[in-house]
Amino acid sequence: MKRLVEIDSIVEELLNDRRGLKDLLPRKDFPVLGSSRHARVGKNVMVGFDEDVMELKHRLTGWESKLQAIPINGMEAWGRRYLIVLDDMWTTEVWDDLKRIFPDDVNGSRIMLTTRLLDVAVYATDSFSPPHQICLLDEEKSWHLLCQEVFGQEDCPPEFQELEDIGKMIARNCNGLPLATSVVEEVLRKFPNLKKLGVSYYADSIEDWSAYNLKNLVRLSKLENLKCAFTWPPNETFLPNLNFPQSLKKLTLIGSKLSWKDMSIIGSFPHLEVLKLRRFAFTGEVWEPVEGEFCRLKFLLIEETNLVQWIAENTHFPCLEHLIIRQCRDLEAIPSSIGDIATLKMIDIYDCSSSAVASVEQILEEQRDME
Repeated sequence: MKRLVEIDSIVEELLNDRRGLKDLLPRKDFPVLGSSRHARVGKNVMVGFDEDVMELKHRLTGWESKLQAIPINGMEAWGRRYLIVLDDMWTTEVWDDLKRIFPDDVNGSRIMLTTRLLDVAVYATDSFSPPHQICLLDEEKSWHLLCQEVFGQEDCPPEFQELEDIGKMIARNCNGLPLATSVVEEVLRKFPNLKKLGVSYYADSIEDWSAYNLKNLVRLSKLENLKCAFTWPPNETFLPNLNFPQSLKKLTLIGSKLSWKDMSIIGSFPHLEVLKLRRFAFTGEVWEPVEGEFCRLKFLLIEETNLVQWIAENTHFPCLEHLIIRQCRDLEAIPSSIGDIATLKMIDIYDCSSSAVASVEQILEEQRDME
């Protein structure tokens, strides 16, 4: 009984210390998100769940006198110091090295370690102390958590309905991690004043792009820098759901596999100065820009594409300063009229066909003759 009183005394001290267990316990004033599980984030509050924290507290202050390790698996590292916390354990070898430091004095000591790897969690346990598995949030709870952090309530208020679609898309891409959800809420707090955004889409396949609400990007009316990466070929539902804001100054597309005939979508941006097209951002053998587009473009990168013929005049890129062509092995030539652009400062060509390289050399030679 004396030992339990001593442990309770330690817990009480930690509860009164904002650097201790107090930070591990859920906030009492936080609304429940559909069940007894919820998460709260802040400078001094752990991202986690009621029942998980209470079970861990019980295991940390239980009767067992033998030294115990309490692995936590299934979530990005989130531990805060209580007794001993080993954060984000990656290998069993590290555990073997570290556990030698802590003697078993049979005094009720506890070691809590977090890991993303189940095999490490199982390795660090004994038969009396199985790993504690933390479950991820489902899509609905991720959205409620995001709303709670941004708006202070479980749903998006009517005056911010224009953010709901893109907010749900971001919450979905957090993959159930409360910590990731709490991080992106800082991004949502800046809507619609966001100026820089990167979005990556990773999946085996997508049947209907409308579920990803790409068309809602247009609502970010002050966005200047956007990077979008895709890892699978788009289908017929992709382009109708793609809508960029006209405010863009810098755009990077990776793996979007759009057709060159759809380039007008981008060429019409009135403020675009930097365009980077990587890893088959556009596909097709022929690209012929439209007069009056790319009126302010200064930097153009085309990297890894199956483009064969690029038909262009100097008037198509009146402000171009830097042109970089890489891994375009099918491209026959750089349009000779590119050399007539008055603002052009550099052409960089790498890992392309010999004929494309020769066309650049010809442009440079003509420019030298004009000096």
